[in-house]
Amino acid sequence: KQKLGICRLLLMQKYAIVIKLTGEILNNSLFAWSTLKNQFGIKYISSRSTSPHITLAAGQCQEIQKVLKVIKEAAAEFSPFELQGNGLGVLVKETPVIYIRWLHSKKLRSLFDFLEDSLKELVLFPKTQNTFIIV
Repeated sequence: KQKLGICRLLLMQKYAIVIKLTGEILNNSLFAWSTLKNQFGIKYISSRSTSPHITLAAGQCQEIQKVLKVIKEAAAEFSPFELQGNGLGVLVKETPVIYIRWLHSKKLRSLFDFLEDSLKELVLFPKTQNTFIIV
């Protein structure tokens, strides 16, 4: 006789916690996307992102409700703050990334650190983007 083991199916959910851009920085980002697409045929980012954003955390986990709880804790912990852009940067690779360079912000760094610390036990595969949770 062979003992039967119980196999637990792990259903992973992909997520990304992002800050959606607004105002002038959103308009400038959309203009940059349009220029890259229309003048240079570069549309990789704009065709795969819901909108210009700052990714604070991304990964896969089994319990998305725990991720949502962390977001609620962050919302209670941190007051709204403004960021100032400082030009564009480019990561040249097979799937290029064009990003906004930000002036140093202690508030953004604190928020990022809070999320990283709070999510480290939940996230199984970090840096995987799919579902966006807009902050």
